[in-house]
Amino acid sequence: MNKENISELNLGNIEKYRIVIKTGYEAFDYGLTQITLNGSGIAAIENTLHGKKSTFSSKLSEKEVIELFTQKILIDIWEIKFIKRKGIPDESLIKMSLFYDEKEIKHLEIWEGILEEHPETGWFIILLREILERTTEKSERPIYL
Repeated sequence: MNKENISELNLGNIEKYRIVIKTGYEAFDYGLTQITLNGSGIAAIENTLHGKKSTFSSKLSEKEVIELFTQKILIDIWEIKFIKRKGIPDESLIKMSLFYDEKEIKHLEIWEGILEEHPETGWFIILLREILERTTEKSERPIYL
């Protein structure tokens, strides 16, 4: 599959897709958080702070799988022309990758506020926060995007 030609995406085989979101820094504030959302319906969250790693997982609802692995996320989000600006204090840089069959086919780095404020992607940040909160509710410390 050509990384630049997203029209080749196989939308009927969502269990082979995986979205990986990374944000934060291991040595600062809330640490480095990696959220892995699998088309098979599993959310895996890993947070590392000062060398201490915490892992969590949960099952995505059928509605969440549909929202995450539809044309809206598999194609549209990668094609949006987001505004370019520098980050603001305490704003997270989100590094997001889309994988198909273990091969990275798309990558995006964007400030959280830009993704959150865009009319076509605000829902995505809200859904990520809901999944993160639900999956890490038993954590000893708060884990944020």
